[in-house]
Amino acid sequence: MDTIGLSRPIGLALTANGDLYIAHSFNDRVVELPAGGGPQRTVPATGLNSPYGLAFDPAGALYIADFDNDRMVKLPVRGGQRTLPVAGLRAPAGPAVPPGRDAY
Repeated sequence: MDTIGLSRPIGLALTANGDLYIAHSFNDRVVELPAGGGPQRTVPATGLNSPYGLAFDPAGALYIADFDNDRMVKLPVRGGQRTLPVAGLRAPAGPAVPPGRDAY
């Protein structure tokens, strides 16, 4: 797996097919390493500031703990990005998505 150039990789998450997602905190992005090999790919998320934790829900949406922006970001499978409406969130570090439940 190509992990060249990662700076402070903090959070990890695996998809059902084995793709590895890494919260590349010091470069304010999330990267994907395909299970079958190949180069890393930057996940299309905008405005991240020190992403920490990552999690996938059963539908395949990616949740990102956007630590320095004090928010949780959701990237649905069909594309797009949305900030979850969580009041008073400060420095989130790790999301969790239990089966059949909302993200925490």
